[in-house]
Amino acid sequence: MERGQQFLRFDYRGHGLSEGDAAEFSIAEWLDDCLFLLDQLTEEPQILVGSSIGGWLMTLMGLSRPNRIVACMGLAAAPDFTERLILPSLSAAQKQELQTKGTTAILSPYSTTPYLISTYLLEQSRRFLVLQNDNLASLPQPLWLFHGLLDQEVPWQLSFDLLQQTANPHSQLILIKDGDHRLSQPHHITLWLEAVDMLIHKFSNPSR
Repeated sequence: MERGQQFLRFDYRGHGLSEGDAAEFSIAEWLDDCLFLLDQLTEEPQILVGSSIGGWLMTLMGLSRPNRIVACMGLAAAPDFTERLILPSLSAAQKQELQTKGTTAILSPYSTTPYLISTYLLEQSRRFLVLQNDNLASLPQPLWLFHGLLDQEVPWQLSFDLLQQTANPHSQLILIKDGDHRLSQPHHITLWLEAVDMLIHKFSNPSR
């Protein structure tokens, strides 16, 4: 609001201040959350800003609501993270635990308690993978992607793969040499907020 721009932000079910157990949900439910809020609480064309898992969800929203979304900006985007990052990192013991219990715990640098991964998350999310079979070839919106080279959670190559999938000529990837996964240092925030301004002026209705 300090910048004179209205925005909507929220936590998916099972995350942050939202209720629920994250192990009980998947990309399917989180996409439903995003689309419901877009449809019910916003008007006119929108620009999406998605961080980490939000970078995956914003592409799915762009495909689902092509007439409502004019541009997407990803911060350390993590498309297909269930297949690209989680599954390859699991030990044999964790995979066995998934088969027998339906969940297994993985460590998170952002929490003192382990994060539960469920077979439900892994299986349901396979229906929404975007980095294969040219699934994003029809994505109409430009993608402006920012990724830190010091990101220890999501490698920058995922953002590069996302860029390669889109056919929009206005898409771009900016690599930040001192950036970590959160891109939350003051100069990082300034950088991507300035990008939001550029997206608004370049792709949004001038009257907004």
